[in-house]
Amino acid sequence: MKASFLTVRVGKEAFTASQALAACTTEQIVGPVCDAPPMIVVFDAELWVWDARRGETWTFVSLPRDISEEIREITDGPRRGFGAVRVQVGIGGSRWKTSIFPDSQRGAYVLPVKKAVREAEGIEEGDVAKVTVELIDR
Repeated sequence: MKASFLTVRVGKEAFTASQALAACTTEQIVGPVCDAPPMIVVFDAELWVWDARRGETWTFVSLPRDISEEIREITDGPRRGFGAVRVQVGIGGSRWKTSIFPDSQRGAYVLPVKKAVREAEGIEEGDVAKVTVELIDR
């Protein structure tokens, strides 16, 4: 999977979102960067199906492990049910708000892709989609 990270620039220096947030919390940097810059990542991911219960299936994409690790660092602390982190997502022309969930077997967060989005974008299990994820929770 190919991923691109948001880079925060302060003068001539560049930081990843987690580095900028860490610097803000330790007061190494002050100013606009400490206004919690959004973490926005773009990556390609294959859609896969999890058989939840008899007759129920859910379709997901897995976030890359390195991005998942960065999200864990940024959102460290008490989480919503199942460790969920609220996000805004884009695939193709579709945009929606949902949550990502940690998956210990994959070592990454997983993102549910609802049927309406799959139909609108003409994607299904096994297809690779370009996904944009922006953290809402910090």
